[in-house]
Formats: sequence, structure tokens, C-alpha cells
Amino acid sequence: MQIFIIDKRKRKKSTPNLWGLHGFDKYCMRLNEFATQTKMPDQLRIDSLKTTKDRAAQAIAAERQRQRVDKAQKKLSAVQHPQIKPVTPKL
Repeated sequence: MQIFIIDKRKRKKSTPNLWGLHGFDKYCMRLNEFATQTKMPDQLRIDSLKTTKDRAAQAIAAERQRQRVDKAQKKLSAVQHPQIKPVTPKL
């Protein structure tokens, strides 16, 4: 006789066994939540290179923005405080 247990994630078939009707099913569901897949060294290297690329792109964008702000501040300063040059007559 098979009994169906309805879980939030999926349906499971359960048969009576040594540990009772549900056996280790309730514990297996908990262990499956923590199961992680290990990555191969090649995949780890690819992930590392991707994160390095992303960090470099962010650093370049930040430096370009800093240079734009610096240039704009210099222009603003030049407009607010113009330097008057003395006019020399041409002979």
C-alpha cells in the first residue's frame, strides 16, 4: 500500500519502513535544502575573472565620473572668478 504525502514543493511516495510510515523523508527534505553543488576549478576561475572584470569596469566608470566632475568644477571656478589680464597697447 502506497501513501502519498503532499509537500509544498513536490509530491512524494512514501512506504512503511523500519523508521515508521514516513521514515527519513522529513529529514531528507531538510537536508536537500542545504545541499550545494561544488564548482569545478575551471568554473571558479571563470567566476573570478568575471568578478574582476566587473570591478575593473566599475573603477573605470568611477574614474571617468571623477574626471568629469573635476573638469566641471574648474570651468565653474573660471567663470565665477575670471582673471583679468591687463591690455597692452599694440605699437
